[in-house]
Amino acid sequence: MNRIKTIIAFLRYNALHIFDGRFVVFLGLARLVTLYVIIAALMLALVLLCRLTLADFPVGRMVFQVMMPLIFLGSLAFFISAQTTSGNVTAVILVIVLLFFWVLGDEMQNSTWFLFHNPFRSVEALRSTLWAETTFYNRLYMIMGSVVTTLFALLRLQNREKFI
Repeated sequence: MNRIKTIIAFLRYNALHIFDGRFVVFLGLARLVTLYVIIAALMLALVLLCRLTLADFPVGRMVFQVMMPLIFLGSLAFFISAQTTSGNVTAVILVIVLLFFWVLGDEMQNSTWFLFHNPFRSVEALRSTLWAETTFYNRLYMIMGSVVTTLFALLRLQNREKFI
């Protein structure tokens, strides 16, 4: 009973100090993770629907492969929105970036830097190991890019908000 009173007193005292600038960083990261979980759940539902109606394919692998570009683009949008502090400017810049990748799609199609890389594309038996390596490095670069852009966005959020 005494411990509960101590915890309640601690929470009452610190409830006013929880909304300082550092909490904004945690809140931004929590929102981003929540969005990724919701997107993954929607993708899982759509992939299950496609599997039931169209073709037989591995559901978990499909969701993972589709989530990699979405996580990268979400982190990039989070970074751009932290830099510009405007949702409209973020949308315009992201559309320009996506159009840039789309226009360069033919030249970059077999590289590890291609944003719209399709790991399920059928290749010859001789090129299958090369295709698997390209897919691995493509997803690795996307994960690293997501982590870096998220960290820079969180740093920008921490520097933007005033500390009490």
